[in-house]
Amino acid sequence: MIAESSRNRGTASAFWKRIAQTVRQSAIDTAHLFRRLIGQSGFYRLLVFFLFIGFLKAIFLQMDYVFPKFGIRELGMHAPVENYPQSTRS
Repeated sequence: MIAESSRNRGTASAFWKRIAQTVRQSAIDTAHLFRRLIGQSGFYRLLVFFLFIGFLKAIFLQMDYVFPKFGIRELGMHAPVENYPQSTRS
């Protein structure tokens, strides 16, 4: 009975050691992958493209929020500045 429990403990500790070793190796491989990715010129072009798309989306969101109020104020109450159907408004 005592021999079985000590053998099970050794197996469990070896199991956790192998999991820790796998996690460590995965972290090292991930760091190498990112180091190679950062070293490529196309990566920076991709980042600039994503930044451009993000700014463009922010501009359109701002216009979507501001323009209907601005258009109604400047062009009058019945100006065609909103494209939403009348039935969906509350």
